[in-house]
Amino acid sequence: MAYRYLGEQLGDWYLQATAAENANAILVTLAPERWFSADFAQMTGR
Repeated sequence: MAYRYLGEQLGDWYLQATAAENANAILVTLAPERWFSADFAQMTGR
């Protein structure tokens, strides 16, 4: 996420600056199998 929001150069700096704080951090990635949505346009008159 650091690269996405800060770019490559600032992302590298941020990761190095916060490495000690994130030593035990983990990344969990979820991929939905189904996506439920609703269209409320008719209810709002749009």
